[in-house]
Amino acid sequence: MKRLVSLFICLALAIGCMSGCGGKTNSSSDISASGMKILFSLSQADDFRSAVANKAKETAEKAGATVDIVDEENSIENQVSDIKKAVSEKYDVIICGLVDIDTAFEIEAIAGDIPIVFFNTCPDSDRLEAGKYQAEAVLKDFQSSDEINVAIFKGAASHAATEPRTQALKDELNASGKTVNFVFEDHADWDKEKAKDMFKQFLKTNQKCDAVVCNNDTMATGIIEACKEEDLSDIKIYGIDATAEGCAAIEAGT
Repeated sequence: MKRLVSLFICLALAIGCMSGCGGKTNSSSDISASGMKILFSLSQADDFRSAVANKAKETAEKAGATVDIVDEENSIENQVSDIKKAVSEKYDVIICGLVDIDTAFEIEAIAGDIPIVFFNTCPDSDRLEAGKYQAEAVLKDFQSSDEINVAIFKGAASHAATEPRTQALKDELNASGKTVNFVFEDHADWDKEKAKDMFKQFLKTNQKCDAVVCNNDTMATGIIEACKEEDLSDIKIYGIDATAEGCAAIEAGT
């Protein structure tokens, strides 16, 4: 049973992750999950995680499973409570995007014998590549510049990806030989409106900004909106995750 659960959930998550930017998917019709009850615990229901969860739910339900998605709203207490509830209601599987990576062992212990699959905030995942890719894009766009003024909008402080993505970005930029001034750096917690409001406040300082790099696409789209509202067109904006909204912004040339 556990091997079937692991195989099915890995397939469902793979299909969900491949759904960004028009990725092609394969059918799961050869795997039956009839009667399987799955809890999908999202640390925060932003665009990326919601897209993954919804696509996985669609895939699982086609195979006969029941999937309940809960938004923990970045609350450890909410997540612990929902995992305990899943245990008491005898769910077969828990898919969990951790609110705080340090709670991984606690969440596993609470889940007990129920198979649990961590995603997005995985205890052993390498988060450096995303930041390196962003730095490469910045350096390509500013290859003729000796100096770059960069603002950084970070995800939640408790998320496993936030600091590695940010540090890898800064390390790559600093190693380029260019003068890189980090004119702003703060947590917008993956949130579009928060990033938008924070950037508008930053603009009031009148500091020069050539590029804004965000730890995810959702914050980047907030920066795009702020620039449109402030009639700014000369700032380069970088996100990561390939969400549907992020891909649409790229295709639209914004």
